[in-house]
Amino acid sequence: SSVSSDFLTEKFNVFSDKHYVIPFEKLKISSPLVIFRFILSVYSVIKIVREEKVDVICTNTERAMYVGTLTAILTKKKLYWFVRDYLYNLTLFKLLSKYTDKMFFVSNDLKDFYSNPKNSLVVYVSSDMFERVKKVTEEEKRDFREKYNLNGKFVVGFIGRLAKWKGVEVLAN
Repeated sequence: SSVSSDFLTEKFNVFSDKHYVIPFEKLKISSPLVIFRFILSVYSVIKIVREEKVDVICTNTERAMYVGTLTAILTKKKLYWFVRDYLYNLTLFKLLSKYTDKMFFVSNDLKDFYSNPKNSLVVYVSSDMFERVKKVTEEEKRDFREKYNLNGKFVVGFIGRLAKWKGVEVLAN
């Protein structure tokens, strides 16, 4: 784990039965260790995919795209990309996008920026989240808790990099 996530990992240990911290170093550092660290990240994700019997690999950052795509190729799993910005390397984006099963963009402009790739869909993240949450019935909530054996448990979900600047510590307090 990295220094920025150590404080969160300790807090999540109190609340979660299981979680993984994956070494996910920056790729743009000029060091021969970058390739070794990248391979270590891919290996770590492959191990989790196999242990947890994961069916779909979803990525939402450029670094995650590289690790997730290679993992999906090696494990023959479905691959979904969530694309939220214009910062992806265009050459690698085009090269690796052929391995995706679906790409989700947060706007039409972003989808057009990446040349309107096949298998893509625009999803306006959280645009109507509060309205959709209001429509979830108590029965649906109860059924969900029963289905996943969550009755009587405090449940928090977070998908993303554990970085202090994201304010994730609020979930663990």
